[in-house]
Amino acid sequence: MNFTLHYTLKNEIEHARNMVSKLGWFEKNGYKIKLPNRIDINSSNDEIIKAVETEFPSANKIYTELKPQLKRLIVENTKIINYYFSLFGYNTPDTVNVYFTIYGPGGSYSPPNKISVMLNNSPNWILKMIIHETIHIIIEQPFIKKYNISHWEKEAIVDALCMSKILKNICLNYKPQKQTKKISTDLINNLNFKEKTFLIKNKEGY
Repeated sequence: MNFTLHYTLKNEIEHARNMVSKLGWFEKNGYKIKLPNRIDINSSNDEIIKAVETEFPSANKIYTELKPQLKRLIVENTKIINYYFSLFGYNTPDTVNVYFTIYGPGGSYSPPNKISVMLNNSPNWILKMIIHETIHIIIEQPFIKKYNISHWEKEAIVDALCMSKILKNICLNYKPQKQTKKISTDLINNLNFKEKTFLIKNKEGY
């Protein structure tokens, strides 16, 4: 699997707009969302654009410094990553387009092959989030939608899958989200993943 890395002003404006439009949903589900400075649900499109344009240069500097470190980390772990995703019995994208942002929660996803990840100074944390969001795009249509799985059940499944021993060197000290619900036996049985014994032994996946 190939990961392309992107940070653009155009995408950042689009992402900020999306976060503002979904702010009610995020708050209802217990998320703390980072928005552009002085922007809220009542802000106009022009206000959002100006705020993002102001904050973009400093964030882009962080991205420029981080990118080569992250690329090296991905290359170092390519064999493990490819093996891990080969265990899913679903279609997996050849390329995942990773778009960085300084807004929203830690990450988000848009099937079939786009994810967004919060930009910070930790390549290791970012790689964990890339794995997390990539799992989301793989299981969203054939599993989550098919079985009408609720949001926090979905997050519990993805968190648990991130804690597979296969990923122990990538997702070291991975912490599941506090709001996640226990995973039912039926859901585990319906999940098409070859190495899910650890999920069956412990329904929370921990």
